[in-house]
Amino acid sequence: MILIKLNIINVYKLLERKLFINHLENKLLERKLSINHLENKLDPDWVTGFVDAEGCFSVIIEISEILKRKVRISFEINLHEKDKYILYKIKYFFGVGAVYIRSDRKLAVYRVTNVNYIKDIIIPHFTKYPLISRKRIDFLLWSKLVDIILNKDHLTEQGFLKTLSYYASINKGMSKKVFKYYPNILSAYKPIINLPDNLSPQ
Repeated sequence: MILIKLNIINVYKLLERKLFINHLENKLLERKLSINHLENKLDPDWVTGFVDAEGCFSVIIEISEILKRKVRISFEINLHEKDKYILYKIKYFFGVGAVYIRSDRKLAVYRVTNVNYIKDIIIPHFTKYPLISRKRIDFLLWSKLVDIILNKDHLTEQGFLKTLSYYASINKGMSKKVFKYYPNILSAYKPIINLPDNLSPQ
């Protein structure tokens, strides 16, 4: 029994040491990338193209049993943790947000959740350097949601129903849990997006 306890303690110590080492490695990588940022700044068209393939304009709506409601939005990119250096470079490109490492899932995530940063930095970038896939539809609807949240309209009943309408049209649509409470919500109109005649940014 004593040996089992000692083995468990040793396992926890090894895990803590590994997590600490990973934390130090990530901090060193982040510092190295920040120092080299000005010399190797990413091309904005490249960033948009990368987000077109890997990014997500996320909306999460939480509803409790007593009908307390919460709306959260974020801009994020999820990659395998071995590609985390790309996320750090994108973080320094935008100058906002954070990179999170989920070693248990071998996942690295760049995420921006601050609504003001989204309004002032993220949305202007994708307005100036537009997405060309159907993800642009999600972006346009998501941008309208940002305005609703900034104006705090989502805190009113009418504003929340409008929020749900946009939410139902973004990404995979309304979750089963939200649909249980609001089964009659109609999805917002999705604008038609056509590929540009010239796919080259030049």
